[in-house]
Amino acid sequence: GETHQDTALSYHNLGAFYQNEYIYMNPKAYDYYNKALTIRKKVLGEDHLDTAMTYSALSSLNYEREGYRTGMQYAYNAMTSALKHVDKTHIKMATIYRNLGRLSYWMGNAPQSQKYLKKALTIRKSVLGNDHIMTLEVYRDLILLGRYDYDGFLQRYKYAIIALFLL
Repeated sequence: GETHQDTALSYHNLGAFYQNEYIYMNPKAYDYYNKALTIRKKVLGEDHLDTAMTYSALSSLNYEREGYRTGMQYAYNAMTSALKHVDKTHIKMATIYRNLGRLSYWMGNAPQSQKYLKKALTIRKSVLGNDHIMTLEVYRDLILLGRYDYDGFLQRYKYAIIALFLL
């Protein structure tokens, strides 16, 4: 049914599809995420981990659309909800911290951005390893802040790309 949690998951995945296919300017990504959020809040509650992850997806989408203030609110909602269910070092928190870091940077708060990005980097290095592509995304973000060595990143990135093709 239209208010079942599986329906919410389908809407969330459709939002992710439109976002990940780099057609995030298409309003369908935002519409699908919002449908998922509405159902999840109603069925699972505001503080459920799945609700938190939809908030996180909306924060990322708003970042990509340059809706930084709205994205920041979604990211804070994601963090608040998620921390009621997982430890601050959980891998899902790394995504939320990365979103907060990127949004903080574009809102003019580089020190806060660096703080969140370093949290994301620590978690991803611990869980995924130093050369995982998702860890390298955070290194790239820190390079944009001028807070990481570009040559070291480039070597890791080349290694990760080669590893992806060998899998």
